[in-house]
Amino acid sequence: MVSIRRVYGDSMLPTIKSGQLAIASGSLNLKVGHLVIFKHSGIDKIKRITNIKNNQIYVRGDNLFMSTDSRDFGYIDKSQVIGRVVWPINKGKLI
Repeated sequence: MVSIRRVYGDSMLPTIKSGQLAIASGSLNLKVGHLVIFKHSGIDKIKRITNIKNNQIYVRGDNLFMSTDSRDFGYIDKSQVIGRVVWPINKGKLI
């Protein structure tokens, strides 16, 4: 399954800018360093995986000063992940 989301906010700067689109694949071979779209408190968020523990992941924004992430809400369950970001539409660069 493929998901497309528009990014709002500056938490993923400089990787993804506010207003850009990100495409995520539902295939979930998750690894540290991957960007993921997940649902938290009813809101879709995009963050980078920084740690994996059992069936949970720890995520942080690339712009630490502007990000609400696992430093605030802790580990999230992998079942909350919608997909792994495979293409931010950003100058045609695959991440």
